Amino acid sequence: MKFVCDSEKCTGCGLCKNICPRNAIQMVPKETTGHFYPVIDSEKCVDCGLCRKMCPTMDEEEFREPKVVYAAWRKNAEQQKGSSSGGVAAALYETAISNGFYIVGTWTTDDFVTQMKVTKELCDIESFKSSKYVQADSDDVYEKIGGLIRQKERVLFIGTPCQCAAARKLYNSKEYLITVDLICHGVPSQSTFRDYLEWIQKKKNKEITEASFRTPYGEEMTLKSKGKVIWKRKMREDYYLDAFNSGMLNNEACYECRYAQEKRASDLTIGDFWGIGKKEPFAHPGRKVSVVTVNTQKGMELLSKCDSLMMVERSYEEATQGNTQLRHPLVRHEKRELFWQVYRDEGIEQAFIHTIYQEVSRTYWKNTVKRAPKELVKRLIGRR
Repeated sequence: MKFVCDSEKCTGCGLCKNICPRNAIQMVPKETTGHFYPVIDSEKCVDCGLCRKMCPTMDEEEFREPKVVYAAWRKNAEQQKGSSSGGVAAALYETAISNGFYIVGTWTTDDFVTQMKVTKELCDIESFKSSKYVQADSDDVYEKIGGLIRQKERVLFIGTPCQCAAARKLYNSKEYLITVDLICHGVPSQSTFRDYLEWIQKKKNKEITEASFRTPYGEEMTLKSKGKVIWKRKMREDYYLDAFNSGMLNNEACYECRYAQEKRASDLTIGDFWGIGKKEPFAHPGRKVSVVTVNTQKGMELLSKCDSLMMVERSYEEATQGNTQLRHPLVRHEKRELFWQVYRDEGIEQAFIHTIYQEVSRTYWKNTVKRAPKELVKRLIGRR
């Protein structure tokens, strides 16, 4: 069987599918974990070797020391609403469009399919906001970006480091493309998340119509049915979030990610500024703050045009202390292999039960008891 790269090293970026001149490559879910992986149609393939030549995993990458690090957030609190952190990505998108760029981001459909999209419309930025803790389907995004670059159109691409690496492989990308990588924790598969949603639907006997991974206060799984909250649990209280954060659900390549290090490959790097102010004094604005590392002059030029952002210079050491993926990849969970073995044979509920269910449930009920007096007071006050 023909292959592009080792399945355990494949990030699932989808570039090979986009650039194949014979349309011989399709991205399909792995049978083991559901992550996207390229499959070659031997009847269509002519062994031109372009897919292997262009594969970011099989090529060298240029890494740089960040030039400067900022804590950043929107000056206008209303503009920051809906953003995962300080609203930097949305500000970059707005600035790019106002300067004639096309933008690339990730959005989720009503039936929970997460896809990448190329656009020039300000109205699309809202759908790009908020975290998506799943692997995005690149579809034909790189083909579209390549077409725009050939027309000498400028493009701002925000995505995971491996997605950004794929975009940089396109012809003339250095001149017309700006890449912004997210401080990435790794990616679970879309099929795993949909199985999780189906499990909760059965538990609650309600159709889930909305899902979010964040609130203004941090990571929290919120599931709604026709506008009504039916499931709301913080990070260590929710099975999916806990499995994600503890290294259970990631693509195999994520555990050896070469982009999870202090040196960066994209023009800018953005993420949550976890732990800011713990070692160095910081006048906190009272809302979420992003970290921005400026890695190239191109990145600096775009960021300097973001008039809607408040930025304060910080040390890179502080940024790396709160974000371990700026130092090394996430460590795999000790029960990861057991999880996937049970998952394949018995489904996601049993996979959780055999691994983290007891600990997560205990944490949820313990915290629920602690919160109970506060919730009771709120209800009594609300009745007055």
